[in-house]
Amino acid sequence: MNLQVWAAARARQLGLAGRDDGEEEGQRSNSMGFFTELMVGVGEFVKGMNDMVIINSWLEMSDQEAFGSIAVHVRDSSVEALDQLERTLLADAAARFDSSVRLRLIKFFAVFKICQSSRFEEFRAFPL
Repeated sequence: MNLQVWAAARARQLGLAGRDDGEEEGQRSNSMGFFTELMVGVGEFVKGMNDMVIINSWLEMSDQEAFGSIAVHVRDSSVEALDQLERTLLADAAARFDSSVRLRLIKFFAVFKICQSSRFEEFRAFPL
C-alpha cells in the first residue's frame, strides 16, 4: 500500500476526510486540501529527519572533520536544502540541554554561515 492511499484511508478513519461515496463537491475539495496539507507535512517531517541524521553525524566527528563535512555539504546542496538544514540546525541548537553539545552546534552554525557566505558571495539572512 503506498503512502498516499494509507494517508487517505487513515484520514477517513479519523473523520478528517469525507467519504468517496455521495460526498458533496465542497467536502471532496476539503478532503483533498487536508490530504495535500498532510502530504506536505509528511514531506517536511522526512526532510527534518534527514537533516537530523546529518547533524548527528557531524556531532560524532571531531570539530575539524565536521567543519570539512559542513563545507562540502554547503557547496553541494541546493538552496532549498540549505535553508531547511539551517532551520533544523538552529532549532536543534536551541533545544539541546547539554551545554557542550549546544556550543558545538553553535560552532557548526557559524561555520555553516561562513561557508554559505563564501558560496553565494554574500551573507544570506537567517531563515524564518
